[in-house]
Amino acid sequence: MEIAIDRVEFKKEAKKMLDGKTWILLLCNLCFLGIASAIGFAVFLIPNPLEKILTNFVYEVTYNPNIEWICWGIYMFTRSIIFVALVFPFYVCLATVPLFIVNNKKIEVSKVFAPINKMRYFIEYAIAGVQKYVCTILWGFLFFLPGIAAHYRYSYARYIFATTEEITAGEAVAKSKELTDGNKAQLFALDMSFIGWFLVSIITCGLGFIFMVGYHEVVAAMYYKKITEASVTQEVKGNELEKAESTELQINQEIKEESVSTEILEERGN
Repeated sequence: MEIAIDRVEFKKEAKKMLDGKTWILLLCNLCFLGIASAIGFAVFLIPNPLEKILTNFVYEVTYNPNIEWICWGIYMFTRSIIFVALVFPFYVCLATVPLFIVNNKKIEVSKVFAPINKMRYFIEYAIAGVQKYVCTILWGFLFFLPGIAAHYRYSYARYIFATTEEITAGEAVAKSKELTDGNKAQLFALDMSFIGWFLVSIITCGLGFIFMVGYHEVVAAMYYKKITEASVTQEVKGNELEKAESTELQINQEIKEESVSTEILEERGN
């Protein structure tokens, strides 16, 4: 369902919300970057089991550089999947911070890490992260634009996890697809509107990122809130309409039954 959003007004409101909270978002992003770097280093140390297989079997028969490249590609892709599976749960935790700001709630460390306080949740987040990563990569290999669409199709899974308890990876992904249906172009336009900030950040040797990263995250969270609220409103209206139609059918059925009963009584009386 396509939702009309005034991006300019959202950005103005986001700047007001960020007043005094830019450094909090920066600190959270730095913490996430540190966690991701540590996980990336640990994953980098994972040995390549295919290298031993190549040494013991392939090279003894014949040397084929194509086989070597294929094995290396499989190893790197598998390693990237492991990295995504371990990092995405913390990405969900990071998503709670701009949501707290948008909803005017107090940011507490315990609440930020609440989404992964159970291993069961961590596993569900990891599954969703891998699904998003693999689907985006596969669609990207097929065509460039479908790859971008796939990225935005799964982009709200982290917000859904951050705001919903007792939800599986499949349910979160399905809900993300539902919310972004008809809105992917707006989400893409939102990201493109930050290109100027990105260029300024590069020119200033990264100083611009201090404000830009948090600014973008808050606006993105505002988009999620707006689309979610519109979806809930539409769902409520749909349920009310369905209920009204059901009541009308029931009344019509009762009138028909009463009419038939009256006709039968009249016939018996005659």
